[in-house]
Amino acid sequence: LVASGYEVNHAIVADCMTEETFACHAEESVRDCMSTMSRHQIRRLPIVDDRDRVIGIVSQADLARWADNQRGKVKRAFTDMMDDISEPTSSAYT
Repeated sequence: LVASGYEVNHAIVADCMTEETFACHAEESVRDCMSTMSRHQIRRLPIVDDRDRVIGIVSQADLARWADNQRGKVKRAFTDMMDDISEPTSSAYT
């Protein structure tokens, strides 16, 4: 906000929010969730129900705890997701 010249004391959420959003459905696979996070370089992903209402959020930490109990390809997929999310880019939301 400061870099954009906004008066922080008078800013509202709309002044700093991301306009394009991404979410996963509660019934999607964890691999699909990780893929969405990787593709869009986001660290937290809202989870929606059948009526597109947010019912939760999956974070990198949630996935790290989950992956810690997995083996082989799943751990590799988690590592790849972390690498993708952390990759510097000028336009993360593609």
